[in-house]
Amino acid sequence: MPRDYSTEKQISVLKALDRVDEIIVSLEARRSEVRGGVEKLKTEIASFHSGLAELERELASCEEQQRTAEKELDRVERKLRKLSRGSGAVSEKEYEAAEREQAHLAARKDELEEEILACMEQAEELQERRKALQRHVAERRAAIGAEYDALKQQYEELGAQLTRQKQDRDLLIPQLDPEYRYTYQRLMQRYGDRATVSVVEDRCTGCHLHVPPQHVVDVLTGRGLHTCQHCGRFVLPREEETERSENANDSSK
Repeated sequence: MPRDYSTEKQISVLKALDRVDEIIVSLEARRSEVRGGVEKLKTEIASFHSGLAELERELASCEEQQRTAEKELDRVERKLRKLSRGSGAVSEKEYEAAEREQAHLAARKDELEEEILACMEQAEELQERRKALQRHVAERRAAIGAEYDALKQQYEELGAQLTRQKQDRDLLIPQLDPEYRYTYQRLMQRYGDRATVSVVEDRCTGCHLHVPPQHVVDVLTGRGLHTCQHCGRFVLPREEETERSENANDSSK
């Protein structure tokens, strides 16, 4: 059975394709949003891991600093004890040197004790922060899992709808005249979303440039099928314009 390549039929097929393409664009945008939501969850999980790892590094560094200070303090205290015991008869010069060293070691001891205390306080703070973050991670883990499952299901459902719409498009394309079919496919490759436009106030809704009045008349009356002379897209009447034209034809009969 020969295919119907009349202008009326071609306009009808292009309108159907335009509706399908519009749905496909919407579904792809929604899938992109869902994919963005999934990536956001992954980023949140990664931030938990990096946050915990950073706290562990800070805590390890703090504990290492405390151990080093404690070793130094032990050395200083041993030296102080040795100096306090003295070494028998010494000259006045040696005695003064020993006193200066003892004073220096005592000051150093105070510094080390303050450093150790600061390390202990910092370690305690870091441990509290780690516990708080671990609690938060545990609380969010279940919520994230539920959100992820919901987004995954939504993504798959949108994918199934997208597949059906693309199958519908594949059934419509062969109904186009070979020349129009080639033009449609070329336009889809070029623009990626829609191969059709309409006219608003004598301007193409795709490129917003002027469309010749005769083309507009032909499109509105269904007497011809035109492409925009600027962007190349098929020019179709909007649905409300088609309805007005059909109503006007009915009233004139």
